[in-house]
Amino acid sequence: MTPFIVLKDLTNDEVVYEGEGTIRTQGGLQVIEFGGKDGAFRYSFDDRHCEITSRQEVTVHLNVGLDPVSHGWIDTPYGRIDVETFTKKYEIQNNVVEVAYTLSLHGNEQLFHFKLEIQEKE
Repeated sequence: MTPFIVLKDLTNDEVVYEGEGTIRTQGGLQVIEFGGKDGAFRYSFDDRHCEITSRQEVTVHLNVGLDPVSHGWIDTPYGRIDVETFTKKYEIQNNVVEVAYTLSLHGNEQLFHFKLEIQEKE
C-alpha cells in the first residue's frame, strides 16, 4: 500500500498538498515526506514534538509541540532569519497530526493552523 498524504491549511481553508508520500521511523520519530513541483515537505514527530521543514521559494524549519515556545528559522536568498513559534494546538490522533501555532518574526505575529492526514491507498 502507498501512503496518501493530505496537508490542509485550516487558517485559509485550503488543501496545500494531496498525493503520495513516504513514511518511515528515524531515531524514535515518525518521518513523513511528500511534495511535488511546488515544494517539498517533511514532518518529523513524536507525541511531544514536531519538526516541520518546508522547501518552496524559501526554506522554513519550525519546531512545535507541547512546549509552548520554541524556535525555528527561515532561509531566504538574503540569509537566515530566526523566528519563534508559540504552540496553540498539538494533537496526534490515529493518522492525523494537527498543529496550530503563532509565528513571531521581529515582533510581527501570524497564526498558522495545519492538519496532516495519512491515508493508505491501494
